[in-house]
Amino acid sequence: SVSIDTRAAARLIAFDAEKTGLLYLLLDELLTDDRKENDVIEQAKDFLENERELSVSEIAEKCGFGDPNYFSYTFKKAESISPLQYRKLKS
Repeated sequence: SVSIDTRAAARLIAFDAEKTGLLYLLLDELLTDDRKENDVIEQAKDFLENERELSVSEIAEKCGFGDPNYFSYTFKKAESISPLQYRKLKS
């Protein structure tokens, strides 16, 4: 006959549930950040296409970026072209 320590088993199950919950929260936060970044890039693309009087720096500010260089970096990482190249492509 096999002896099972029910208290130890209960502790393991509770620990695994806690780890699973923390993992879920972490993954949810990461996915939420990705969705937010995607929404910002879509907003920037709309400005670049339809608000031609705005400079890239102004668009960066309207999209919540304090640093236009970081905006350009983020945009290029997402779209594989710079904001100015995107604007020229869409003109």
